[in-house]
Amino acid sequence: MNHINLSSLLYCNPALFVKGLAIFLLMGPKAIGFFAHGHARQAGQVLRKKAIGVAFAVYKMIKSIQISLLTEETTLTASYTQAELFIEPGRVARLRATALQEALSPPSRTRVTMAAAVVEDSQENRRVIIGTSEPNGYLRPGVKSALQPGESVVPGYGHAEANIVAWATKNDDRVIAVAAGRPICENCVGAIEDAGALVPSPKKSQPRS
Repeated sequence: MNHINLSSLLYCNPALFVKGLAIFLLMGPKAIGFFAHGHARQAGQVLRKKAIGVAFAVYKMIKSIQISLLTEETTLTASYTQAELFIEPGRVARLRATALQEALSPPSRTRVTMAAAVVEDSQENRRVIIGTSEPNGYLRPGVKSALQPGESVVPGYGHAEANIVAWATKNDDRVIAVAAGRPICENCVGAIEDAGALVPSPKKSQPRS
C-alpha cells in the first residue's frame, strides 16, 4: 500500500490538503480507516456516533446561549441602571411589568393587571412608576416586596395603564413607555399612544372589561 506524502500534497495542492484535513477532523481517523479497508458498515456506525456527538455539542451550546440570555433578562427585571431608562425604556418597562405580574399569586394573575412605565420629569430625570388594576393603587404583599428602590405606585380606579397615563399627565411628567403584564386593551393603547409613548408589550384586539 502506497503512503501519501503529506508535505508534498501540502506543497503541490494546498486546497486538496485542507479539504482532506477537514474530512479527517469531521469523520475521525477510525471511520476513515474503516472506509479505506472496505468496511462501510462499521464506518457508518462510527459516523453516526460522531454525528450524535456533534449534535449534542451544538445543543449544549444553544442551551448555554439561552441560559445566558435568560440570566441577562432576569438581571434586568431585578434591577436597572439610569442609563437603561434612556437607552431601552421600552424593554425596562416590559420586563418590570412582567416581573410584577409574576409576583402575583397564580389565581390573581388572570384577574389583576400590573403595569410599569418609564416617565420623565421637567428636569429630564427618568424613573419607573407602577400601575395596578386594584383599587387606588393597592398592592398585594408579593408585588409590594418586588418593587425596586425609587419605584412608586400611582393611585386610580381604572385600568393599570390608564392610571399611569392619567397620573403622569396630572403631574406634568412625560410618558416614555408603558407596558403591562397582560395584553393591553385598545382603549389603553390609544391613551398611551396619544401621550406619545411606546407600547412595548402585547396588545388585545378588543377592550378589556
